[in-house]
Amino acid sequence: MYRDPEFKTLAADRKGTLYKLLCVEPDTLEHLVRVTGWGLETTQHTLLQLVIDGRVICKNGAGVRLYSVKVDANGVRECLG
Repeated sequence: MYRDPEFKTLAADRKGTLYKLLCVEPDTLEHLVRVTGWGLETTQHTLLQLVIDGRVICKNGAGVRLYSVKVDANGVRECLG
């Protein structure tokens, strides 16, 4: 499938934006959809790309799936380095 260069730039921008939001605090998919305004499918796809890249992790607890930036060996979030 052909995708023009604009699509790659837009996808990279979305990944960066979502990563920066998660650097501020962990969040749920539902809240990220509301905050970004991208819709469920686009937000979920972008979030899963960050998980696959190893930059974001998902934790389940109390019936809530929470996404957060990975923490390094010293307990510091990677985005704060």
